[in-house]
Amino acid sequence: MNSINKIVKESGINFIGSLLGNILGYIWLMLMARYISQEDFGSFTLAQSIINISMIFVLLGTHKSLDRYIPIYHAAGEEGKIKHIIWITFQIAIIMSFVVGFSLFAGRNLISNQVFSNPTLSRLLPILILTIPLLALTLIVIFSFGGYKELRYYVYLKQFLEPALKILFMIIVAVLGLGIIQWTWLYLIALLITAVAAGWFLFNGILKPLADVPVSRINFREILSYSWPISISSILILLIGQIDYIILGIYHPAANLSIYRIYIQIVALLKLILGSIARIYKPVISELIPEKKYAEINNTYGRISKWVLALTTLGVLVIILYGNRLTSLFFTGAYSVYPMALIILALGTYLNSAFGPEGMTLEAFGNTKLIMINSLITLAVNIGLGLLLIPEFGLVGAAIASGVTLTLGGLLGFLEINYLYKMQPFSSYTLKFIFIGLLTGGVFAGFDLLLKSNSIFHLFLSIGLLVIFYISGLLITRCLDEVDRNIINQIITRFTPQKSN
Repeated sequence: MNSINKIVKESGINFIGSLLGNILGYIWLMLMARYISQEDFGSFTLAQSIINISMIFVLLGTHKSLDRYIPIYHAAGEEGKIKHIIWITFQIAIIMSFVVGFSLFAGRNLISNQVFSNPTLSRLLPILILTIPLLALTLIVIFSFGGYKELRYYVYLKQFLEPALKILFMIIVAVLGLGIIQWTWLYLIALLITAVAAGWFLFNGILKPLADVPVSRINFREILSYSWPISISSILILLIGQIDYIILGIYHPAANLSIYRIYIQIVALLKLILGSIARIYKPVISELIPEKKYAEINNTYGRISKWVLALTTLGVLVIILYGNRLTSLFFTGAYSVYPMALIILALGTYLNSAFGPEGMTLEAFGNTKLIMINSLITLAVNIGLGLLLIPEFGLVGAAIASGVTLTLGGLLGFLEINYLYKMQPFSSYTLKFIFIGLLTGGVFAGFDLLLKSNSIFHLFLSIGLLVIFYISGLLITRCLDEVDRNIINQIITRFTPQKSN
């Protein structure tokens, strides 16, 4: 159970950090929603999507080889190879940052005026192009520490420092009455400070301890064989995540993009559990695979999937029943105009999470070509549904396209893992979680109809009672076995102040 304990410890750190990061992120979004117009917010979202897509061509998937090969080299005592793989990743990122950045700068007017008919983009892109090397540096540092199974640096950089700076600079924008251009420059400064901190962590945490270790040559062909399918897959996955923004930007006003961005951020809470676990799950089982500890890998996959399903069931209930009112409360009524889109996105994300960390499992086993094929299939479905539904149905069409794509992606990974390794995440507990979720949803939907109140007090009272009812259902039906209870006790002990003698 060492792998489970390590995953629980590090994912607990990541979860708390991610929860804090999400809270800070929502504060930033609330400020953006109130002090930046929907049109400008939508244009900024679209510009960010373009930069996010370009990042794939900068890193070429090499950063994702770090959290697979660093634990393998570290376990074998081949520290010199760690220096080499980090250095190669940096070289590729530096060269491609210039190539991609110059290409985007040269084509900014074509992208802004001909593709999106959005003149604001031509003013935002030249600024955001400067963020490309900063984003690359930060990602390389995060994945390098991930290879050492250290997630706190991800928390420091992406969940605390960067969102805190964005809030600080957004307050400056609000106080001084600045516009979207000034905000974009301040956003660049926030990423610059984050990248500098990332470089400092990398130097002191990894490079300095390895200073006297001679560089050892790595099998770059093996790395490339692993990385190029991930690179293509990453391009496809990012396109899947951004294609709805792109199609919305072509067929609908930029204001709709800001609403969709808010919905995506709300639904991202459902990915918090799986995302927190997945970052440490991959390097942990990557060490188990060479030792052929398949029984432990199978047990780890099943148990992690069980926890994810239990917690995301609770999250999806809150969003379905109260998501629209929470959106109106925190982001103003202007952003709560398409409740059905929010519900569809939540259901798609929930179904995707129900299959557990299937993608990370395939990556750890080296099945990157299979991941690439899955990404091709899901991208084709996403683009097809997007072009079919978004022009006529707008945000609801985008939500349907995204929800179906998310479900399909999880299903493909599940089927492949089951076929190749006889691993699957479902058990008798799965039916219990679904039953308790349906019962809880039915009870509180009825309670909501009887209450007929829009007060903030009753809203949060209902959410609190729902959480208590659901957890009570888990305890009554004995969904938690002895291992689960031991892990929970460890977590409680870890975060409970100890009495001094």
